[in-house]
Amino acid sequence: MAFVIKDRVKETTTTTGTGTLTLAGALSGFEAFSEIGDGNNTYYACTDNVDFEVGIGTYTATGTTLSRDTILESSSTKLTADVNGAVTNNVNVIVDNVQGGTLTVGQRVRGAGITGVVTIAVVNSQTDIDLSVAVTLSDDDPLTIGDEKINWTAGTRTIFCTMPSEKIIFADNNDNPVNLVEQDPQALAFAIALG
Repeated sequence: MAFVIKDRVKETTTTTGTGTLTLAGALSGFEAFSEIGDGNNTYYACTDNVDFEVGIGTYTATGTTLSRDTILESSSTKLTADVNGAVTNNVNVIVDNVQGGTLTVGQRVRGAGITGVVTIAVVNSQTDIDLSVAVTLSDDDPLTIGDEKINWTAGTRTIFCTMPSEKIIFADNNDNPVNLVEQDPQALAFAIALG
């Protein structure tokens, strides 16, 4: 399995729910996701011009589908919460002051001390969650929680290959690389390709 990005790949889908997207063919003037190659991963964006989801998916030729493996960003409702007590692991992370909705498995967690994609792995209660990876957080650190899969309803959406802004690597004013994280193999490959 390789990580592949191609230009001008754009299809439609009418898949509903939060599962794998069945692709319905390329739009006029664009290529199909088959350009990615069977079993390969890619960045994708899916939108109905109101809601959107940006993530990493796996293309499968049989059935012409794209799985929704990792959600990087979406138009889903964002929640806020505060860390209750210092944390140096991923289990039994206690939060309080949860505002804006309900904590659910798969929501992305962002805040100081969190790098990369960290999601809620288990909801023990609405104040006790397990995360997908260990983090180091201080008492009262604010968190933003959300960016989970969109639960698509009836209708046609466009889905296309994209490069998420958080993954774009560029040089700042001092010629230092921005968004290059050594633990991110995709970022390193892009950095090497960009020279």
